[in-house]
Amino acid sequence: MIPFMESSPPSTSAEPPSLTELAARDGHRPRFHVVAPAGWLNDPNGLGQVDGRYHVFYQYNPHDAVHDRIHWGHASSADLATWTDEPVALVPGDDGPDRDGCWSGVLVDDGGTPTLVYSGHRDGRELPCVAVGSPDLRTWHPDAANPVIPATPDGMTLTGFRDHCVWREGGLWRQLIGSGVAGQGGAALLYESKDLRSWRYLGPLVVGAAPSVDPSDPLWTGTMWECVDLFRLRGVAGARADVLLFSACGDGDLHHALAWTGTYAADGFVPERLHRFDLGGREFYAPQSFRDEQGRRLVIGWVQEARPSEVSVANGWAGALSLPREVTIGPSGSLFQAPVAEIASLRGDPVGPPAQSLEPGDVVTLLSGDQLDLELAVRLERGARIDLVLRATPDGVEHTVLHLLRPPGALAEIRVVLDRSRSSLQPDVDTTERSGVVPADEDGIVSVRVLLDHSVIEVFVAGVPLTARVYPTRSDALGVALERPRTDDSAAGTASRVMVDRAVAWPMRDAWSGPRDLWPAAVDHPGPPA
Repeated sequence: MIPFMESSPPSTSAEPPSLTELAARDGHRPRFHVVAPAGWLNDPNGLGQVDGRYHVFYQYNPHDAVHDRIHWGHASSADLATWTDEPVALVPGDDGPDRDGCWSGVLVDDGGTPTLVYSGHRDGRELPCVAVGSPDLRTWHPDAANPVIPATPDGMTLTGFRDHCVWREGGLWRQLIGSGVAGQGGAALLYESKDLRSWRYLGPLVVGAAPSVDPSDPLWTGTMWECVDLFRLRGVAGARADVLLFSACGDGDLHHALAWTGTYAADGFVPERLHRFDLGGREFYAPQSFRDEQGRRLVIGWVQEARPSEVSVANGWAGALSLPREVTIGPSGSLFQAPVAEIASLRGDPVGPPAQSLEPGDVVTLLSGDQLDLELAVRLERGARIDLVLRATPDGVEHTVLHLLRPPGALAEIRVVLDRSRSSLQPDVDTTERSGVVPADEDGIVSVRVLLDHSVIEVFVAGVPLTARVYPTRSDALGVALERPRTDDSAAGTASRVMVDRAVAWPMRDAWSGPRDLWPAAVDHPGPPA
């Protein structure tokens, strides 16, 4: 089975299509998420806001849709909703510590000089490097003294040493490097510097805080922590927490993003509560955060592919970035995530049915499409269930279902299940179920937002995200509907009430305009809104 391609005029050239032409034809390519012009994309890097303009760098291979000899791609935005390609920022050197790739890192302001701290990759080894940029962030020069940390700490057997979190504290720079200690677990290693070039190792910030040894456990913390990120959240009612965000890796396998909340003080971090950062598992990975000029803590992650690599190669592209999310903390200490408000600027005209109660077997058709934003407010009595059906063909051969189930017991919670078992007829696509439990109030009221962008689904239920990929093979897999099953998952289900207080859907406009270029030249873009 060949995945559908969007229609395009026949080529009048004998030349094979370029990567950008292949990517533009693929009906599974997102349109309002950040994607590379073509080729390969993985981790978001160097997130920040400079003079009112947002910048996203990302791991990039402009030559093929595979992870190889990674560059840094670059896009910018005035509003976090529409994006412009910027020149490629970092290119692997002909020699030196980044000869085989410029791996993940961060953007900092070094006394007015934009500076990237990243992992240079050479011969299977990663070491920290620095590059300085022009004021407009379009031209970058690696430091001649790279690597700025020439070796891993003495006397330690590490499972990895890469990715960076850098901040200013007490007049000095501090840095975390993702790592793992053999036989103990993942780790974040702490360094300190006066100038971003000469670093002193202070020791592990935290090592191997692992509540589970089972790699299939969604809370397994791995043997290596990638993309470590430390930040502080302050919320309502005096809530406060230090957050250590990381991605759990084990023996080269990428598992999921997790976050410890706890206390950072002096040279250590005391973990107190472990959170699944996204219920989507491996399909949301390598998140990085930054604080914008409004004071918001924003996070963007890598939305991995869930189809065979040869299919991605044939279509000329792989990988997307999640929509920017704002992360806050509630009085109970839970992490709450929501798409940034600016995303709503891409909405078209709303469509939605009136509020109504659903009886077993009822179906409510919503706005059809594969590029939508949906908001729901539902009330589920104990034992009740409601389904949101997405990307459905008229005959139901292909469809994806989001189940929301309130258990019959006394707990105020909702079980969320994304059933992808019939999402695609394409062989070897990952159709694994994604699921988790989210809080609900005593009345069973739950808010749901779903952002559907071709193959990318980002679900937010009561502030808990679930990100996944689906790849229908048929171009008519556009149906969207709310359904109440005839037989709920519990014996009490048929007697339980399901009320839809609100259901609204909007078509979404593209975040990109005009043709894309694998090697974008510097362009003059408008400044931030007045």
